[in-house]
Amino acid sequence: MLGLLPLTALHAQSVSPKKALEQALAVRPQWASPNYPAADLRISSAYADADGLEHVYVQQLHRGIPVYNRVQSLAFRQGRLA
Repeated sequence: MLGLLPLTALHAQSVSPKKALEQALAVRPQWASPNYPAADLRISSAYADADGLEHVYVQQLHRGIPVYNRVQSLAFRQGRLA
């Protein structure tokens, strides 16, 4: 199984931070409070795997400073939260 890990990494593709943020904000009521300001989050990483699933990692900020251990993992398939 460990031998397959490098092959999986080769198939991952970057997702633009702008697109990832738009997707995350579009479904924000499903994973965060509606009072949670968009200015208090940033995309820490985003990629698409070989199966077409897009993984977006949203980091919570407080006054522009990342909050320790506050990263939300979101997965999208065809633009919809999976």
